Amino acid sequence: MWVWIVALVIIAGLLLWWISNRWLCVSRRDLSLDWLPPAWDGVRILHLSDLHSSRYGKHNEKLAARIRELHPDFILAPGDLCDRFAKRGDAFLDLLEQLKGEFPIYASIGNHELRVEQNAPENYRIFRETLSQKSVTVLDNTSVLLERQGQCLRLYGINQPLSIYYQHGTLQQVEDYLGERDPAYPALLLAHDPRWMEQYADWGASLVLAGHIHGGMLRLPLIGGVYSPDKTFFPQYDAGVFTKDGCIMVVSRGAGDSRPFRIGSLPEIVLLTLHTKRGDVDV
Repeated sequence: MWVWIVALVIIAGLLLWWISNRWLCVSRRDLSLDWLPPAWDGVRILHLSDLHSSRYGKHNEKLAARIRELHPDFILAPGDLCDRFAKRGDAFLDLLEQLKGEFPIYASIGNHELRVEQNAPENYRIFRETLSQKSVTVLDNTSVLLERQGQCLRLYGINQPLSIYYQHGTLQQVEDYLGERDPAYPALLLAHDPRWMEQYADWGASLVLAGHIHGGMLRLPLIGGVYSPDKTFFPQYDAGVFTKDGCIMVVSRGAGDSRPFRIGSLPEIVLLTLHTKRGDVDV
């Protein structure tokens, strides 16, 4: 009897682990934004973060098919598109090959990119060169103006140093990395690390897309993230939509697996639909 019970527990645990790492979800969020220019009403943004080395299909063709079904206008990717353990970014490059340049893609830097750059600089150089060849715009403490029918938003990407991720540092001032926000346009910010929402809001970000926490490597119903990759319990900004002082932050659980474990936090891609309306966030 005990043998069967132990076997069932092991099987259930393996099934939960597989689902938690491989059952890709699509989360849909409608955001009503009083600062959004009318030309941007209805724009669809695919929020893709933390792919790491995960593939859906041999060459990520299944992930590409899911993205096509959602008909995004842009793909915004706030970091961890490569894997510090594999020291490569081949899974994301496979996805780009499958998408064949169908969508404009903008990305920022996460801790895994920094680790690959540190430990395998030649691999990272090739990765960045390939992104450029595939027309992916990497925002490394830089910004770009996005235009629709003559109305613009400014998109920024912040790259914080490894010491903030791994040595319990603090992001003090966004201005130290991005300079002052351009007051002429609403500011969209790709920021891999969601822990610094107060700083992003103080800087003047209107909308922040983040990842990094994976929803918690351990996530429980009604509780949320229990343990994060930063080795902290009950992360404040684990997954979902958060607001502070007029700033909205959307945190993805990430599309890839999480090492050493990911339990109860399904991987996801997030489809954001922006609306030019007054009101709070509608989720």
